[in-house]
Amino acid sequence: MLEALGGTTRLAAAQDAVTELSAHLPPEMNAALWVYGHRVEQDDKAASCQDIEEVLSLGPVDVALFDAVAHSFGAKGYTPIAESIRRAAESLPVGDSGYNSIVLVSDGEETCGGDPCAEAEALQARGVKVTIHSIGFAANPATRAQLQCISEVTGGTYRDAADAEELGLALEGAVGDALTKGPEWTGSLRVSCFAYPMDEKVDFHGWPVGAEVTLQIDDPDTGPGTDYQTLGFAEVAPWNPESSIVWLDFRGVYDLQPGHLITCSGAGFTKEHTVTGLAILGVDAENDIVRGVATPGGELEVILNPPDTPVSLALTAGLDGNWQADFGGLFDIDSGTTLAANEFDDDRDATSISWP
Repeated sequence: MLEALGGTTRLAAAQDAVTELSAHLPPEMNAALWVYGHRVEQDDKAASCQDIEEVLSLGPVDVALFDAVAHSFGAKGYTPIAESIRRAAESLPVGDSGYNSIVLVSDGEETCGGDPCAEAEALQARGVKVTIHSIGFAANPATRAQLQCISEVTGGTYRDAADAEELGLALEGAVGDALTKGPEWTGSLRVSCFAYPMDEKVDFHGWPVGAEVTLQIDDPDTGPGTDYQTLGFAEVAPWNPESSIVWLDFRGVYDLQPGHLITCSGAGFTKEHTVTGLAILGVDAENDIVRGVATPGGELEVILNPPDTPVSLALTAGLDGNWQADFGGLFDIDSGTTLAANEFDDDRDATSISWP
């Protein structure tokens, strides 16, 4: 965080951005501030990796206090991301009506031997209800991939910020995501629906195993009312015994198109999603870039599917709807690479497409 950045340092830019953000938080929002690596120098790694502190306790925002505290520390030690998100998440209120978010900002990857993505998954498995929105501040590809994974497994969003101005915008966007009504939960699972217009199917994720679920689709061009309806039952997901899945395939029966409203309901949960015009326009294998279009400003995830471990990037479509996922340094795309893209709505339902 001490690296130079346009006449200042990354740390100073982050401190200013936090202060600016605190002045614009809504009065109903409670906030806390956690920092790490700020007291213990790197010559004592064991102690530095435990140097994690809640410098402002969760509560109503006092802008003057946020300003003073945010500017009161330096950057000295290591980067214990995994332990930091564990402590921060477990400090948050619990209860069926509660919904918590963490906004994580880092300019580097974990350096204390932890696995932040695995820790985020463990939090979900233990039923800790938290969504982590992460920001890579002048992040390299390895840091970006790590932060993206944290957000992906908790249902959050990822943003890049190259300079102070972009960091401010990224923080505003992340807080906007946190203010949006969170995803509905059952046990430790997040309830969501994915629409696949290319394959004419809809998947339900996270419903209680055995629950009967209903899919309704409304084409607004035909007037009010349901144009297609079908039923299914949630079963254990083959890839994860702690998760569930419902596959509803209606190929040849109903033509799912952008603009159609899908409603997924059952077991006391109801999710709605309007199918978007998400499309992959081309793949530049020479430069490892995927290009496409989506809803202007839409939150996206692009996933490459090699035989071993998938590689994903989170990004935001431009104001004209165009987007570009640059996998340079992360993965070497070739003619045999398959990929998918998801465009999420505010409560993490999605339109999903594949290539080729």
